Amino acid sequence: GVPLEERSYGEDCRVFTPEHPTNKMAVVWATINDEFVVAHVLGWFGKAMVLRSYTLCILLSVGFEVMEVTFRHMLPNFNECWWDSWVLDVLICNFVGIYAGMAVVNRLNNDRRNALNSAAASAGAAAAAAAAA
Repeated sequence: GVPLEERSYGEDCRVFTPEHPTNKMAVVWATINDEFVVAHVLGWFGKAMVLRSYTLCILLSVGFEVMEVTFRHMLPNFNECWWDSWVLDVLICNFVGIYAGMAVVNRLNNDRRNALNSAAASAGAAAAAAAAA
């Protein structure tokens, strides 16, 4: 295969780029259109469904970003702008994935509880009818 082009995420950390001809926030827009945005959201969606705890997911999300900051001298991909690490990754992408995953978990738990309650109510009604007869 053809090797992919390396992208430097921490080279230009400007949020506002007035000299750009078409987009005044070109650096931010390029980062938002990166495949890692989708990877963060889907990854945390899956993690939330497995871990089923907002607290644990948020602690791990922050912990992973601290790890990226710690090891950015070893891995060039970890060298990101502050707003990419903390705003885009943690506060937006990871939180959206965690929220969506927990919403699915809560919905499935509620459906399960409702099904169990309906079954218990039906069994209780049947037992009462049998006792009355």
